[in-house]
Amino acid sequence: MPRTDTRFAAVALTFAATLAIVAPASARSSLLDDDAPVLRRALAAGMKVTDDDLFQIRTGEAVFGPGRELESVPGSSLTGRSPSAIAAILRKAVGDAGGHAAVIDEIGDPFRDRDGHALASALNSLAGEPAPYPGGGTMAGRIQIYLASEGGPLLTDPATLPLRTALGRSGGVWMKTRGWTALDWLTWPAEAQRQSGAAKGGRQRVHVAMVAGDQAAQWRRAKNGSACAVLANGPGAYRVRDAIEAFTAQYRAAFRQPSSTKAGVTGCTDAPLLPRAGASALVASWGRETTGLMIPPGGLVTPPLVAGEPAQVTLQLGADPLGLAAGLGVTPEEAWQALDVVVQVRGPGVAFEVPVGGDGSAPLAFTPTAPGPVSMRIVVQGSGVSTALGAPADLVGPIASTPYGGPLLGRVVADPDGWALTIPLVPTGGSAGQPVLVIVPPFG
Repeated sequence: MPRTDTRFAAVALTFAATLAIVAPASARSSLLDDDAPVLRRALAAGMKVTDDDLFQIRTGEAVFGPGRELESVPGSSLTGRSPSAIAAILRKAVGDAGGHAAVIDEIGDPFRDRDGHALASALNSLAGEPAPYPGGGTMAGRIQIYLASEGGPLLTDPATLPLRTALGRSGGVWMKTRGWTALDWLTWPAEAQRQSGAAKGGRQRVHVAMVAGDQAAQWRRAKNGSACAVLANGPGAYRVRDAIEAFTAQYRAAFRQPSSTKAGVTGCTDAPLLPRAGASALVASWGRETTGLMIPPGGLVTPPLVAGEPAQVTLQLGADPLGLAAGLGVTPEEAWQALDVVVQVRGPGVAFEVPVGGDGSAPLAFTPTAPGPVSMRIVVQGSGVSTALGAPADLVGPIASTPYGGPLLGRVVADPDGWALTIPLVPTGGSAGQPVLVIVPPFG
């Protein structure tokens, strides 16, 4: 699995320090991307340009003031171009905007390999160019990036490593949150901030951007667990349209002081946190994918297995063979159930799966159709960790702090709702790769 211990490259400018041309650097800044009438409604509903350090995309009307406009550059206009061509486009966009800053909309799956390298190279060149505008900094520091909604693959795929380098060379990253689940919210902002944290001031460079839809639901998730630390950097509003008043109401409830006071977010809630022991047990279980899990003595009771004859096999794995129950602080019965563990059986003409019961056992009934070896493996559903802990849980920090946790963390980040551990079973006294059963030809 891809590793996630590659950090964003170091560009130490925070978003506020980069863009606050007419206002002092602050603990948060917000980017509202919408039409001018919607922006005026935001102000009427209670958003405050200076207090909230607001910026807008250039629309033909500088609702927040000319020094607070960013030029929008479609990401599609940069694909297939050379680094010098990309740098020229971005340089012009910065020069054209009233705030002398730009945002690339959007960066996602197309920016793999070659296009990611080209963008990273362009921003590297711009990082060496002083910005000849009020506020100074570098030209690269004046480039913001909208990251597409499919955050996991963009944060973990080896083919997007150049893109992650480009993100680090930019002035800030805004993560679009369209379609995010509760586990996505607890995973992707935290991981983006973790990767960005290698740069001085880097943790303040990552932002979430609310999208059209139920604002109360989005903000509730944004205030939960590790996501709230990213929300504190200042949220964006990406074309929320008719939800702008609801966005503003949530904003005002969360941020009650001017941004210059560096006050935190009001109403943050705690999410269950994966215990350190649980993180260690998960990492150890990931390692079992290579070494296998040995069936305990007496754990596989079988009659002779003959091709064409019905067989009844009882598998007994024991109470807590992976240490997950102890690590998560639940009973073995609760762990087996929450982790939704199944046994997969594969052999000649045999392919089925059976859930593991609360006592760690699985009765297997099948009729082998041909002689040959039978293998078994257990599949542990990673999303069940949250079930065991009682609610969607923070996993990024605990796994990241565990030795050798990088590959597992990559899997969690890539698919917060669907990752799993697949562990082969090893016959008692045997080794990984050996069949656990052998079907013999019919007698006679």
